[in-house]
Amino acid sequence: MNRIAVAATFAAASLLVTVGSASACAMYHRPVAKVEMVAGNQLEAAQRAEARGEVRAALRLYERFMNGKGEAGDRAHAALRAAVLRAKIGHDAQSRARLNRATALAPRDGGVALAAARLHRDAGRAGQAREAYDRALALGIGEAGEVHAELALLLARDGDTGGAQAHLQSARLSGASPDAVIAVEAALGGGVAQLRL
Repeated sequence: MNRIAVAATFAAASLLVTVGSASACAMYHRPVAKVEMVAGNQLEAAQRAEARGEVRAALRLYERFMNGKGEAGDRAHAALRAAVLRAKIGHDAQSRARLNRATALAPRDGGVALAAARLHRDAGRAGQAREAYDRALALGIGEAGEVHAELALLLARDGDTGGAQAHLQSARLSGASPDAVIAVEAALGGGVAQLRL
């Protein structure tokens, strides 16, 4: 608990003591664990619960944080984590709703767009994944080579050879890892020889 929240709790308790309220005494003796968490602690608690494998507890905390009053970027992160967990437990519609929420909270964040693309891809929604990959690239994501390679692989698997080859070329020019390039080449088969640099 941060110092401001502690000071506010004790200030409120002091005020109530001066008026003789019994609830003020309870405030002084309330265990620290039961004190409501401030926003940053809520996100950290959600991350700890997820790390321990407590999916439902993590979901509750992420979704509470997502709907709270914290920074938009942090709330978008919470929405993304909630989307991932919802997808893991088979709640596809709710997962998509959390993805939409994350995108609405941080529409200019390439990292959010990339995470959304990967979630859509993993759920088999190629069209939505492609749109999200394009958005991530348009926003100037730092790992452009890898993003181009992922999009090329998606397009190759979806049968769009021309699009896959174009993104493979961009992946190479943007410094994608050799493993990413090899994966796309394998998905395209023999149709990439003319693209070699």
